[in-house]
Amino acid sequence: MTARARSTMPARRFAAALFVLAAVVALAARTATAADIIPCPDDARACLLRTYYVAAEEVEWDYAPTGTNIFSNTPIDDDDGSSVYTKQDTGRIGRKYKKAIYNQYTDASFKTQVPRDPGMGLLGPVLRAEVGNVLKIVFINKASMPFSMHPHGVSYDKDNEGANGGAEPGAGAEVAPGGNFTYIWQVPERAGPMSKEPGSVQLWGYHSHANEGDIYAGLVGALAVYTPGSLNSTHQPKLGTDAYPIDKEVFQMYLVLDENKSAYLADNVAKYAGNTTFTKDEQAQLAAAAKANPAINVTSAPPTEDFNESNKMHSINGLFWGNLPGLNFTVGERVRWFLLGFGTEVDIHTVHWHGMTLTSEGQRRDVIDLLPASFRVADMVPDTEGNWLLHCHVGDHFMAGMIAFMNIVEKGAEDAKSAAGRVVAGAASLVAASVAVLAAWL
Repeated sequence: MTARARSTMPARRFAAALFVLAAVVALAARTATAADIIPCPDDARACLLRTYYVAAEEVEWDYAPTGTNIFSNTPIDDDDGSSVYTKQDTGRIGRKYKKAIYNQYTDASFKTQVPRDPGMGLLGPVLRAEVGNVLKIVFINKASMPFSMHPHGVSYDKDNEGANGGAEPGAGAEVAPGGNFTYIWQVPERAGPMSKEPGSVQLWGYHSHANEGDIYAGLVGALAVYTPGSLNSTHQPKLGTDAYPIDKEVFQMYLVLDENKSAYLADNVAKYAGNTTFTKDEQAQLAAAAKANPAINVTSAPPTEDFNESNKMHSINGLFWGNLPGLNFTVGERVRWFLLGFGTEVDIHTVHWHGMTLTSEGQRRDVIDLLPASFRVADMVPDTEGNWLLHCHVGDHFMAGMIAFMNIVEKGAEDAKSAAGRVVAGAASLVAASVAVLAAWL
């Protein structure tokens, strides 16, 4: 064998080894499940992992925490329109209900909760990803009933579907109280925005799908998919930059939250309504029960249909009659609205902004329609200061309180207010320091 032949042998063997390694990698990639995608290089955007820690937790939810009908500027129980839904009495639950909501935590210890934005209402954390990322959701069920997390739009295998139904539901179809499950969802191009322009985004939703009433129990949130480069390392949008030329994001869900369909209805009747109101199931057995026990007083509760109506909360993010906070903007600010619809045939919503127009799907609008499980994105640049009404334009929904208010100020006015606040704070500090000096001197 010549020296030249000997020198080429290692190179050929190395090339052959590389070929075999490439074949093995290709086969592994082709047969991998969603769970196998977790380990990925830090510099590979195509499989960048975005991890969220989410818990389902039970709360006492107040649909009108101010106690005021902001639209009529009266105590909420004194207004004829709102008191139908808010007044708590024997046979009436009122405006407070036991619910379950999604809360976000900082890490796997689930010790430190990420502060909730009051303007999000009962919505869970916004799950954000870019096209090509992988979402890893570490979920713990701290509630007393089985729940799950089911996403719209993204890609998953059966175990990560998070939905009951069919002969063979996946491992994550429902998580028992005290249990946990880690969901892996891929975010392919077909889950993202059609436009590849910087700052483009596609909205989806997620919710518990262990039982059909889980959304009414309160377990629902938004999932947003952005073009690559729009998010930072903490999964937040790069607001006000060329990568994401939007100054503020607003997420809103329009839904008649029918508490009659919540798994917590019996608990709420027992706690808030004196346990004297009949649910639909109890109503069906009422005649037989009354015959068997003449002591039963069936007149002590209001008619069942009235009770059912009183539990249909026409809300925006779980708040009604103007109680939704946080809608404060400045003239010229670039505001992006993310709108979610869920529910039944009752939930045909037409969202209307007074005094403004928005752009959505290539058109200017001041009304955007929502159907159950539909999602819309619209951009606004406020141009007129004032306190403006925002509401569903379906008459029955408007009359039942699906109303909020936007406060828009001139940019200079906001700066002046901020500067005045700093002056007052500075003066207060100066006075306090002077008093301290005098006290020490005396």
